Amino acid sequence: MVNETKHGPAQLRILIVDDERDEIEELEEHFGNHGIPSVGVTSADEARTEFLENAEIAVLLVDIGMPGEDGVSFIDWATRHYEGDRVFEAAIFSGYRSREKALDAMRAGARDYFEKPVDLDELVIAMKDALERVARRRERMAFNRHSLPMDALDGSLSEIRAELSELRESIGSRRESGEPTAELADDLKDIQARMDRLTKRQKEVTQLVAGGHSNYQIACELGISENTVKLYVSQILDTLGVSNRTQIALLAHRLQQAAS
Repeated sequence: MVNETKHGPAQLRILIVDDERDEIEELEEHFGNHGIPSVGVTSADEARTEFLENAEIAVLLVDIGMPGEDGVSFIDWATRHYEGDRVFEAAIFSGYRSREKALDAMRAGARDYFEKPVDLDELVIAMKDALERVARRRERMAFNRHSLPMDALDGSLSEIRAELSELRESIGSRRESGEPTAELADDLKDIQARMDRLTKRQKEVTQLVAGGHSNYQIACELGISENTVKLYVSQILDTLGVSNRTQIALLAHRLQQAAS
């Protein structure tokens, strides 16, 4: 069942995927009471059909633990096949307190994570924020359809900043220190290579961690849950090969100082 509002059927909506029909109906009703259109399905196969046939699906809200194809696999399918052509976001919720499963979902492309029983009011706020982000991104995509894609521009600027950083470090080393230039450059290249493996969202979290923000502050800044922030921090630690937040900050500050 699709919830309609006064804005009509073209309004962006949420796709709820959960094998428990009662939970779908509860979410649909709650979203409807807050003016959020949604449609619910009980399997990944149904979700795939709905996603392909309805271009207004903007947010995938998926249960991890479903029989057959689970939520992680479905999100991975949607992200791998359609993220470059279609603007949407994915979030997961689960009754299993499995950190590894949640991390798998985040790696697959989920942006946010909620534990059951879900705080419905918190979920409404998160879904409204997600729909607004998708709407803004779709507007930008339409506006820039015939210009350089923003992701490509961001990547080019990142490469330029990295090259300038290495150049400044090399020049500074020759002028001001007695340390071997090659060793410093190699060290910075290694840090930059690790940073480059982070996703765009992970880089945003990294900068906030480096700025001394708490998980709660980061959650408020990015419009996500604290659980999701914890998952991102865990992913960042693994990717950078460090063991705590202080080391994350040290690596980030080192690159910033080299670039200044």
